[in-house]
Parts: sequence; structure tokens; C-alpha cells
Amino acid sequence: IQPKPVMRWLGFRLDSHLSFCAHVLYFAERASTTVKAMLMLGSSLRGLTPMQRRMLFISYVCPLLTY
Repeated sequence: IQPKPVMRWLGFRLDSHLSFCAHVLYFAERASTTVKAMLMLGSSLRGLTPMQRRMLFISYVCPLLTY
């Protein structure tokens, strides 16, 4: 059995030093992917209003960044 560089335990990702670096990097990448997907929803001519973009950001990205 080989040790894994990152272990998931109770929803947290921990490395061998028990730091949260892997956890932060994982959720930062997920938040970045979510923002990129949100940008594809609307163009500058037709798409989401600034208020709708704000609501999406608060609803989907902020929870990822604060977990």
C-alpha cells in the first residue's frame, strides 16, 4: 500500500504536513472553474445583468471560497 500525497477526511483535503494548502488549492480551482462557466452565460450585448452576475457569484462562488 502506497501513501497518498493528499488525503480527504471529513470533506477536508490534508497533505502529509496536515496543512490546508491542498484544501485551499482544490476549492480555489473549483471557484475559478465556476467563474469561467458564469462568464460563458452572457456576452456584453446579451446576457446577464450586473445584478444577476452578483447574485450568481454570491450564490455559487462565495460558498466555495469560504468552505
